[in-house]
Amino acid sequence: RDRLVPGALEKYGLRFGVELEVEASDEGDRLDPLAKRVRQSMPTLIASIEHDGSLEHGFEIVTHAAGLDVHRDQWSKVALDGLRSHTTRTCGLHVHFTRAAVTPLTIGKVVDFFGNPHNQGFLETMARRTFNDYARTCQKALWRGKTGRNERTRQVEPYGSRYEAVNVTNEHTIEIRLAKGTTRRETIIAWVEFVHAVIAFAEQTALEYKKRTFSARGEGDATGLTHERLTAFVCADHMLADTRYLRQYMVRRDLLPLTQARLPRARQPQPIQRTDEDGRAIA
Repeated sequence: RDRLVPGALEKYGLRFGVELEVEASDEGDRLDPLAKRVRQSMPTLIASIEHDGSLEHGFEIVTHAAGLDVHRDQWSKVALDGLRSHTTRTCGLHVHFTRAAVTPLTIGKVVDFFGNPHNQGFLETMARRTFNDYARTCQKALWRGKTGRNERTRQVEPYGSRYEAVNVTNEHTIEIRLAKGTTRRETIIAWVEFVHAVIAFAEQTALEYKKRTFSARGEGDATGLTHERLTAFVCADHMLADTRYLRQYMVRRDLLPLTQARLPRARQPQPIQRTDEDGRAIA
């Protein structure tokens, strides 16, 4: 990212960057005015508007690195009228986080969570799409570094592709590539909160090594990094302030019962969702 945007919710240098791919709702619309309106609507956070060869008639919105509070404030103001993302074939929503702010062990556990077959259905419902060529998944073993036998030296195996659901090939960031694009502001914020929650969950979850064995292909049993435990974690007292958009989103996606979401009454989702992720009316 070009620069860091300071915020009150940064913890140990942990910041997030978003890449959102969008296309013009009308193929006849000029892209320059649409891109200019996006940039003017959240000037603090936008780093660049970029061409993306995978899009048919659109562009990629790239943000600076910032904390949760900055993303909440800025994405709630963004002007995405005249754009679509969820209803395209190619648009994605990618969330980066600062590599240096977390330990190699935590990065390994984040990769493990996204690569665990037990979590696949949950993750695909969260992402609103299946794993694909742009966000592949595979199980990876955690390997032990050469500095000692302590668990803290464990980290993810040093291989991968930038097109995996968790891209670990960048020098300064880890990229979560799984989500389908959207122009619903609340969903964008929810996904930043989701990545934050997975990191916090991974940091606080001890790996159950005694239940894990790997074959030559990297297959193995669950580590305890399951979606059921994550769901309980995001509803815990100490996480409520950091997951308010996430819990609303999980209720909308039928991943969290409304009775367990601990939402203030004013923020409870409507029982009937009248628009899709690009604001189109649902019959």
